Amino acid sequence: MTSTGTIPKVLASSPETARAKVIPETILGSPAHENGAAQEVTKPNQDTPPPTSRASRSAETMGIPPETNGRPRDGTQSKMTSADKKNGRAKDEAKTTGRRPAQTAKTKDPAASSDSPSSQHLLFTIRTLGNLLDDLERVRVMNGNRIDTMQDPERGIGVVHPALPLVQDSLKAIEHEAELELKRIWRKHPLRAWANDYPGVGEKLIARLIAEIGDPGERPNPAKLWAYCGLGDPARKRKAGMTQEEAFKLGNPKAKKVCWLIGESFVKVNKGPGRECYDAARLKYADRVHEKVCVRCGPAGKPALPGSPWSLKHQHEAAKRYAVKQFLKELWIASRQDANGTQTRVAGARS
Repeated sequence: MTSTGTIPKVLASSPETARAKVIPETILGSPAHENGAAQEVTKPNQDTPPPTSRASRSAETMGIPPETNGRPRDGTQSKMTSADKKNGRAKDEAKTTGRRPAQTAKTKDPAASSDSPSSQHLLFTIRTLGNLLDDLERVRVMNGNRIDTMQDPERGIGVVHPALPLVQDSLKAIEHEAELELKRIWRKHPLRAWANDYPGVGEKLIARLIAEIGDPGERPNPAKLWAYCGLGDPARKRKAGMTQEEAFKLGNPKAKKVCWLIGESFVKVNKGPGRECYDAARLKYADRVHEKVCVRCGPAGKPALPGSPWSLKHQHEAAKRYAVKQFLKELWIASRQDANGTQTRVAGARS
């Protein structure tokens, strides 16, 4: 029998005996050990895998598990990704330098948070609801005109069909629900807080404007935004036979209509920066005279001649135009604010 001092060395000489239940030397030297208990020392554990090859034993000494040896058990070749290589190099560098490896910042998925939809999703929703509200409003007005026509004895029969008023009430209710939903979505827009501090611009008006123009800050300067809203060169007029390019230069008719409504709202509220711009423009245009023939200022068939003063209606419309252009300019600036809240310089702005 082998002496008790050499038994641990024999057990550690091979992978099979390394997994055996090593009994301390004090127990090995006891009479129970001499009576046959030593047989349990060299008996391998039943849970251990079968003996491995020399390559597996060498891999085990290098820290690689003997059952894998860099390969899966099913025999397929595993591929090491670039991220694994990078992490391995970082760990080796941390061992040599003593510093902890830097952790890569995890990017936050914008679609993960459902409470704050993305800007593109928000703009698309506002545009869809704005177009829906325009369609419902147009159908309601058309149905109201049909009801008026039927009630007129000269143009209609003097009696209204009982279904038309019911349809009209339903259209009003649906239009009201679409307007409320448009306002709810607008309250999630980042420009909502800025628009609330601008008297004369209600939630419905500003939401319908954004539905037509999209993101105001996408334009390189306010002049491009003015042109898209039909407030560019006043000399451009619609005419028969105009090309598509000439029609695009006149702007979006729906956006121009909303801007006209915003100008009317500035005059009615009688306060705020919009009204201040309107009053300043009225004083500016009070002594203005025509530089060329003006069809709008003169009576039908007799346009105003050059050198004649502007009419009050001409001054009123020009002042509204100026106030709306200043509003669009401030809207463009607000939409281009950076994360720190500083405003960018107005490039190419004209009043």
